[in-house]
Amino acid sequence: MPDKPEKPLVTLTDADEERIYILDAQQHRRLVAIKREYMVTDANGPRVVREMTLVQTADGRTIDPNKPIAIFDCPFCNRQNLSLYSIRYCETCQAVVCLQCAHAIRTPEDASFYCPNCWPIIRRDRLIHFYLFNLTNKL
Repeated sequence: MPDKPEKPLVTLTDADEERIYILDAQQHRRLVAIKREYMVTDANGPRVVREMTLVQTADGRTIDPNKPIAIFDCPFCNRQNLSLYSIRYCETCQAVVCLQCAHAIRTPEDASFYCPNCWPIIRRDRLIHFYLFNLTNKL
């Protein structure tokens, strides 16, 4: 009976692990990255392996702990870990609002964004202005 070839022996030493957190405005810790370093000994000899696991924002951007990035939460739908590219500030109250919750008024030059709390008032005022403007022009 032929002998099975021996598998090379691989040994691992204990890993050093570093977790990087940020502290948000509500004093909650958020994990940003995990760095691991461990020693592997195999048939080729000992070597050091370094791994870094990065966290992604809700809109798909990678959070790099070496480059500062602002992270936001939407208070209206409770989405977390949003980057600056997926939020807007309400024109009226300056609240942070994600693009999913934001109501936009677009003009050829620009766009104005409103939170769900301010939108009904803005919409009502715009409708009143529209009807008054059209009625006075037709008289």
